[in-house]
Amino acid sequence: MDIKIRTDFQSIKEEVFRLNEYGKIFHSIGNNYTNFKNQEDFFQIYSLDEIVKNIFDKLYNSGADCSFAIYHILENINYFDFYPTLTDLVNELEEKISCISKLEIILSESEEAHNKLDTPLYSIQEMNRLHEKQIDYLSKIEDVILKIRKSHLYKEENNLLQWYQKISLPSFIVRIINLDKDINHEFDYLKLKSDLIEIALVETKNRNAIFKESEDETNDRFRNAIHYKNYNITDQSRGGESSSGINAGERDLVIRNERGVDESVIEAFILKSLDSTVINKHYEKLVKRYDTSGNRVNFVLVYSKTKNFDELWEKYIEFDGFNNFVDTQDEYSQKDNVRVGVSEYKKMKVYHLFINFYSYDNLTTTN
Repeated sequence: MDIKIRTDFQSIKEEVFRLNEYGKIFHSIGNNYTNFKNQEDFFQIYSLDEIVKNIFDKLYNSGADCSFAIYHILENINYFDFYPTLTDLVNELEEKISCISKLEIILSESEEAHNKLDTPLYSIQEMNRLHEKQIDYLSKIEDVILKIRKSHLYKEENNLLQWYQKISLPSFIVRIINLDKDINHEFDYLKLKSDLIEIALVETKNRNAIFKESEDETNDRFRNAIHYKNYNITDQSRGGESSSGINAGERDLVIRNERGVDESVIEAFILKSLDSTVINKHYEKLVKRYDTSGNRVNFVLVYSKTKNFDELWEKYIEFDGFNNFVDTQDEYSQKDNVRVGVSEYKKMKVYHLFINFYSYDNLTTTN
């Protein structure tokens, strides 16, 4: 997370960071609308029927206007003169993202009109795709707003805090009041997945050093980064069964909740080729022996150290030892150096983060 976040928004820094990243995407979308409008075939719309021409004109104008409006809001999150309070930011965002239904109608009209053309127009095809992408990311912003509305800061600004949070009560009474909420609190696996992908992307910048490291040394990097994100994490935790089924095995990284209960196990290993023995060894340990708490979600970190990264990934996702493996197009993994997939084992989901740690500067390795 390399952006500076204003002091009063520190308690929602993850949400602010995500909105900042979305802002970059909307800026790119807006620029693409302009680029496609300048395509030679876009000007052909002015020779079409007036109704069709207006539909395509509206496609461009609504898309470009919306994308730059959202970008302008998200670009200025950190400035007090634009948004003195969190509530001001939420209100303006909600007003702007209300254009989703309008964009959906315009997209439907445009697709129908374009399908009736004798000759497809590349610029209109691409603008339709931009509309789809924009609608998708507006929905993601809606999700972030919902999280922000649940934050302590937003509730405090809008006098929505529970009465017992506003007055001074003995701590044991507050604990009793919150007991049911704590017991029923669900661990946020989606956030953990997003954080792990973000950490992986950052660590690929250190591949020159990581290429020469042992598995444990790289695990230390991830443990420290995960701990920095305020997770309760331990490494080489004794738990589960060893391969003999007698002694406790050593799990690479274990995420626990505030009560010390295991929520997710992270198994990591180095891979230089499609070594079925290595893959089976680590995957079997994770799904059959190390998860003794019945976690809903566990993780595999694959430290790939081969120049044939893409080729190895394609072989990895076809590996026979995985059940129902899906190559996911995750919004946080649209980078060449991290791939994300998910497999299933009984009721458990296992996310696989396949990370490129090959370094061309290290000439001692030939694979």
